[in-house]
Order: sequence, then C-alpha cells, then structure tokens
Amino acid sequence: MTINALSGNTNNIILPIKPRQNDKAEKGIERMAGTLQDSLSMTEVAKAISITVAEASKSVTPINEGRVAEIKHALAANSYTVNAQTIAEKMIRFEQD
Repeated sequence: MTINALSGNTNNIILPIKPRQNDKAEKGIERMAGTLQDSLSMTEVAKAISITVAEASKSVTPINEGRVAEIKHALAANSYTVNAQTIAEKMIRFEQD
C-alpha cells in the first residue's frame, strides 16, 4: 500500500493480513462435514396449518384438462358461446347453499 504524504514523499507501508473470522468458521465446518445432519422441527401451529392444507387439498375437485383444452380451442376459434341463463341459475344456487 502506498501512502503519499503532503510533502510529496512516498512511504511504503505493508500491513499484515489477518484471516477473517468466516475463514476459520468455514474450515471448522469443512472438518465436521461428515458429522453434520440436517433436521427440521415444526411448531404446533405449523403442524396444524400443514394438516389443514392437506385436508383441504383432498376436497378440491381435480381439473379436467381435456375440458380446459376444449374451451381454450373454442375461445381461440371465437366459437365459445356463453349461456347467461345457465350461469345465472348456477350463481343463485351457489348463493343459496
């Protein structure tokens, strides 16, 4: 490292380099690599959420991929028709249930 004084003289100062603390930690982890094991523990709230999500996903109706493809094709061909009466009836039934 070069430091230029105000007088114009040049002084060369060599500073010792100390190992970073992270380097020491990384070396320690490398030595222990064969002995470490991953683990996971869930709180009771997380367990309850997980169970609720799993149960809710069982009751979801699966997507009919064939029907979706048919509707996409009809939309692209501009041949998809909407029956407003049927939709209105289904909306009313849904709200009544």
